[in-house]
Amino acid sequence: MKGKNILRRGMVGLLCGILLLCAASCAAHYADTNGDADFSLQTLTEEDILSKNNYLQTMASQSTANNKTKVSVGKFSGVRILHIFRSGTHTLTVTPGVTAGNLRLVLCTEDRILHDFALTGEEQTFTVDASAGSVFFKVAGESAEFSLDYVID
Repeated sequence: MKGKNILRRGMVGLLCGILLLCAASCAAHYADTNGDADFSLQTLTEEDILSKNNYLQTMASQSTANNKTKVSVGKFSGVRILHIFRSGTHTLTVTPGVTAGNLRLVLCTEDRILHDFALTGEEQTFTVDASAGSVFFKVAGESAEFSLDYVID
């Protein structure tokens, strides 16, 4: 009898913990406050983009083959480092597609944004020079649904 009560309490505690985690993760997404046609960030700042690597994403997949990476995310909020260029010169070719929310795709150092990629769905190429230090390829989003293909040469 005593063992069954302990088991029940444990199951109830586990269920409450799972529900609490689900509620907390749902609340962590930033709201899209500027409408469906405007993909510009409203809550995340340039300082957030430079200093953070903290994000929440759902329904996400990523695959890489022959230097080509494909990313697809159903809902994304926060800032994520996609790649770090640590030295040398590289060519980065990106094709971003945004279907909902707010998104910004950048190359940056620890203290400044070097380049913003347009979110037009068209292929764009940029030469990354990391000879003076690390360059970060980052995505920042607020409840964003997006796909991204990129190639590093």
